[in-house]
Amino acid sequence: PTPSTGSIVGKVYRDLNHNGQPDPGEGLAGGVLTLSGPVSNQTTSSADGSYGFHVLPPGNYVLRSLPPTGYNRADPDTVALFVQANTTLTWHFAHEPLPTPSPSPSGVPLYLPLLRR
Repeated sequence: PTPSTGSIVGKVYRDLNHNGQPDPGEGLAGGVLTLSGPVSNQTTSSADGSYGFHVLPPGNYVLRSLPPTGYNRADPDTVALFVQANTTLTWHFAHEPLPTPSPSPSGVPLYLPLLRR
């Protein structure tokens, strides 16, 4: 029998070489992916950044990615997808590290001695 369901798979990654696709070593664990549509579900990206939603009935879905701790989204964080029977869709989400705060003055006033002649 022909499968009557489809899948959505992909990676959550940090695009270190800025080529717009996940490469070995760029996967990010801990991204939270939320799927809504005929079936709603949530998962977390694994150690290599991969995730998957399987056994999905055909229909329109919305997939959202929240970045792992310490990262900001670099791509749009939400995408609309149409799942067909016997089809696997692939969608990747790139994220960037949060900027490191630069040192700022301590806010303590500095008093210099006044020299008089």
